[in-house]
Amino acid sequence: MQMIRLLSQITVLVLLGRMMLPGGNFEQWCPFGGIETSFLYFTEDTFTCSLGSSNLYMALSIIALTLLTKRSFCSYACPIGTLGEWSGKLSTMLWRKKGKNGKRLKARRQRWSPPPKVDAWLRKLKYPILAVILWFTIEESELIFRAFDPFYALCSQNGHDITFWTYAMLGFVVLGAFVIPLPFCRYLCPLAAVLNPFSRVGLLRLRRSSEACCDCNKCDEVCEQGIEITKVSQVTDARCTQCMECVSTCPLSKALYLGLPGKEPKQEVSQS
Repeated sequence: MQMIRLLSQITVLVLLGRMMLPGGNFEQWCPFGGIETSFLYFTEDTFTCSLGSSNLYMALSIIALTLLTKRSFCSYACPIGTLGEWSGKLSTMLWRKKGKNGKRLKARRQRWSPPPKVDAWLRKLKYPILAVILWFTIEESELIFRAFDPFYALCSQNGHDITFWTYAMLGFVVLGAFVIPLPFCRYLCPLAAVLNPFSRVGLLRLRRSSEACCDCNKCDEVCEQGIEITKVSQVTDARCTQCMECVSTCPLSKALYLGLPGKEPKQEVSQS
């Protein structure tokens, strides 16, 4: 599954690179653009700035996908999510400890996560950020978020709305992930704020078999979103992006699995 996810991430980046060439328009495929322009489209039948109908289609498609597979878009296709994830993996590789023979030991996650209560408050930041972006976008009929958008900084090739803060946010995505797992995605991403209510009721969910689970807590340790998987029988948390890192790390094949409501895996019966 991790190989499929990696191929999906690379494919999206290649397609994005093609859109950055002359004649391409990467902004017209930004799903958050569909959220930004939706009010103007439904009230005045027009679009904000360079946005178009493709942005609306992308936004609606990703919302539909989220209702089926939670926030899988974030870990399989979002370029900012990919950048943050790869930066975090690079930091893990760089921070490997050396053994007595000078060789690097197996990588261990050494990045810091805020205390649970602080983390919970920080996760709420994305909602007022979303509200402010939409308010000023509607009031000014301009893409206000461009000046802070790491996606725009990544793809625009120093576009006309680029500011210091645009590159600062891109730097936060990359360098922040060296210290905290996916800080932009967890705390600041306005698209995550849009998708979370739909993700909470997503049909395909990660499930944990209490009979098969050995309570080793390895799934909790590798979860980039900080979800405590060992405390639930199914992950309804809106943060879950179904990256499957927990399943890949789990030492037991039947303890964690993806399933629809009412679907349980067949348990193997040991022969004594």
